[in-house]
Amino acid sequence: MTTTNQLSRTLRYLLQRLLQRSRPPIAPPARRAIRYFEPGQAIVLVESPDEIEPRRLQEALRQDPLLADQEVLRKALDQPPRRVITFPPLREQPAFALVFLDVPVDDATLIRLCDTLLERLLKPAPTGNELTISAVSPNWLMSCAHHLGALGGPGTHPVPDAPPPDAWRFKLPASIAQVTAQAATEVDVAILDTAPCAHDLERAYHLWHATHPLVARLLGPGSPLRITHASLAELIAMGGYDLARHRYPMADHGLFAAGIIHAIAPRARLHLIEVLNQFGVGTLESVASGFQRLAQRAESSPLVVNCSLVLNMPLPEHLPKLEQRHLHWPSLTTGALEVMSRVLERLCQRLRLEQALIVAAAGNDAEPGLVPRARFPAAFESVIGVGALRRNQAPAEYSNLSDTPVRAGYATFGGAPLGGSTPPSEGVLGIYVGPFPGGAPNTTGWARWSGTSFAAPVISGTLAALLASGQPPATALATLEHALSGANAIGRIFPASQS
Repeated sequence: MTTTNQLSRTLRYLLQRLLQRSRPPIAPPARRAIRYFEPGQAIVLVESPDEIEPRRLQEALRQDPLLADQEVLRKALDQPPRRVITFPPLREQPAFALVFLDVPVDDATLIRLCDTLLERLLKPAPTGNELTISAVSPNWLMSCAHHLGALGGPGTHPVPDAPPPDAWRFKLPASIAQVTAQAATEVDVAILDTAPCAHDLERAYHLWHATHPLVARLLGPGSPLRITHASLAELIAMGGYDLARHRYPMADHGLFAAGIIHAIAPRARLHLIEVLNQFGVGTLESVASGFQRLAQRAESSPLVVNCSLVLNMPLPEHLPKLEQRHLHWPSLTTGALEVMSRVLERLCQRLRLEQALIVAAAGNDAEPGLVPRARFPAAFESVIGVGALRRNQAPAEYSNLSDTPVRAGYATFGGAPLGGSTPPSEGVLGIYVGPFPGGAPNTTGWARWSGTSFAAPVISGTLAALLASGQPPATALATLEHALSGANAIGRIFPASQS
């Protein structure tokens, strides 16, 4: 078994290095076409009163009148379903399944196909069917921030730092600090994100464990951090995508978020689940697999889920601009986008029914004169959306609105845009063990980074600390609400800061 694990780790390491070398560190945006979804792949969301067996599901879909005249989908269903993610019924939510189909058509045809089926779904349908198709969608890409607007990727690039001792610690409101001083309950925090490979983690521990408290705590013996790496097949499936203007390896993105959560909730058990590739991009399928893993967990302890990622489906306000550049976008409507988003929403609703608290980054879309609404999943009712503030509690220039509606979300320290006249100290400080963009050496294991990706784990860590103190989820949320210090244009302010 040890030999098999070592071989798998070595293959992962070689594959990641091969993918890194297959492109320049930061390629000009014009060199690579921007993608929004996996070409030739569709998702069908199906509901049933009882748990769905894949073969029965396949046969029912082939007979469904919604798909009767869609030959390309019927051909896809002729093959045994290999990529089906199922969830049994839970309280008021029926059983549901995500069926991923290979549809060999171009992007424009795929969008038109989905749009045709969505128009039918929006019309009244006869009841009494064993299965109900609730949504049809492309297999949208997901990333640690979207790539449609001004920036794409995190709010700024990470920069190296050599901080003074304890600069990584967070200062929380006194009312929160008093409650969380004593941990009495085990709590789990799942982080759906990128993950460094085992070789890089072992190297980082060897280099810095004596001088770096987060490296010693998270990467050494007795660590509360457990990393679930994607399989080799999943890595290959996600391997061809990166983020415009942020085309550099960011496998540390998830580790950075984990370090923030640990700094605030040191007794929480952290589960970093790799659902994004080393360039910060995954698919709706890879993220759905992460949600399924959490729904099947054996532990009964409270759970916080940190999603420092967004769905790369365009917002309605982006459609006019996209229609000028892409022939397949004009067929999309606001109503169609809303139905497509149900695929991800259903996953979030499922975990929320299990009393998990889901926290998500709002997105880094903002540009001068435009502050867009929160991205999905932050905008879902079942998810807590988080926008980013500068150190002085002013909205960060890159941050979206925190949630939909805005008053439902939080805004907290996520760092200022770094570069130019902004000193590195205005960014969030965290653990960073990989290479920096542009080739800057990593000599300390520390970095400053900015983005709503790093504001979200501040809220996740605070909720985890409150749950660990023995508070149930509803009480933890109420305690967080009482600690707010007002509101600004992007959300209600949670006054957290680093030393």
